[in-house]
Amino acid sequence: MNNQQLIDSLSRQDCQAVRSPWMASLMGVGASLFFFLAVSWYYGLRSDLADQALEPLFITHLALLGGSALVSAALACYLAIPRMDLPRWLPSLGFLPLTIWVSSLLFQLAHTLLHYPEQIYPQPMDRFCIQSFMLFLVLPGAYMLFQVKRLAPVLPHWSGALSVLFATSMGNFALMLLESNDNLYHQTAWHLIPTIMFTLGGFFLGPKILKW
Repeated sequence: MNNQQLIDSLSRQDCQAVRSPWMASLMGVGASLFFFLAVSWYYGLRSDLADQALEPLFITHLALLGGSALVSAALACYLAIPRMDLPRWLPSLGFLPLTIWVSSLLFQLAHTLLHYPEQIYPQPMDRFCIQSFMLFLVLPGAYMLFQVKRLAPVLPHWSGALSVLFATSMGNFALMLLESNDNLYHQTAWHLIPTIMFTLGGFFLGPKILKW
């Protein structure tokens, strides 16, 4: 085999190894949805879900978290394919639904503190909440990182952050359907802050986790 034949052979192998990022993201989303169905079957959905489904803010937050999961999963895999024409702003697009969700929660928190401060009071860590959140972080999150690592991530910081964001978004999405605690302190302390912390952890640990 001469050099040109070797190059052609390796190129074909690379193309086969790095297939479609969309298939990888769909597999990650599918695995997470399957996991959510298993958890909801075991625990059951929140008892007031029918009433909450009529609340515009509840539906908006649910859509933002679902959108955050889908967009971050797609971008995590898309950014794991080497490209020369990748827009510099594209990675930040994956954080847009999260930013809107965070802004909405913080606005609610500020408004409530200003007008109804008695409604904001500390709540202890909820075992069900943290347990479910961590299960989504570990199982679907690890599976998404595995899917991304099988590609060729050249922006491991962003791919790591978006993979973890996918898992935390799915965790928050699931908890909105499973957990009846809508207290703003609880939502901020045990949902919002862990989401930001773990996503930042994915950003900084991405190069080590996604090394290839």
